[in-house]
Amino acid sequence: MIARKPKLDTRLLQKRHQRWYFVQPVPRALQAKMGRRLVVLSLHTPSLREAQGKRAALEHHWEQVFERAARGEPLSPLEIEETAREAYQGLLAAFAVAPPDEESIDAAAWHTEEALRGYNWGHARSEIAAVAQRKGVQIEPGSRTYSALGEALLTARLEALYGRRKAMHGEPSVPPIAFTAAGIDPLTLQPVTMSN
Repeated sequence: MIARKPKLDTRLLQKRHQRWYFVQPVPRALQAKMGRRLVVLSLHTPSLREAQGKRAALEHHWEQVFERAARGEPLSPLEIEETAREAYQGLLAAFAVAPPDEESIDAAAWHTEEALRGYNWGHARSEIAAVAQRKGVQIEPGSRTYSALGEALLTARLEALYGRRKAMHGEPSVPPIAFTAAGIDPLTLQPVTMSN
């Protein structure tokens, strides 16, 4: 008797160029709103087992995104936190490729601090517009979502500037636990509480 190989569970997974990708169809009713038919994300692994481990969290996340989009609701606090973290990492990567001088960092940090102190989310207008387009939502200026996202993006920018300044002086920098006032711990997905 010939032993059969067990069938591999590759639901929502696709292998391309020796890497696994998460591939989630966008519900038909949301395709025009979200501007795409599929969500395709690299899982950055050649291992099926690793890809399977990452799939559940991504599937859950995108189900929530689709439900929110169907109801026309603004971004969730977790989406705002994830967006800010991506912005922070993107800025640090950009600084590594094209390092700004210390004077430019200080000026940008000062302007960003002033915008945060004055609740001037307009300093993040272009980033907010890009997020809205990417997520397939409308974020109205003056709304709570606009304010929360603006605060998170400006905080991410400021933390990246501080991190780059430390790197210029040979000091290590630690990414913040959260970028929003209500902060969500990305490891536990629980609200961050500050102790005295």
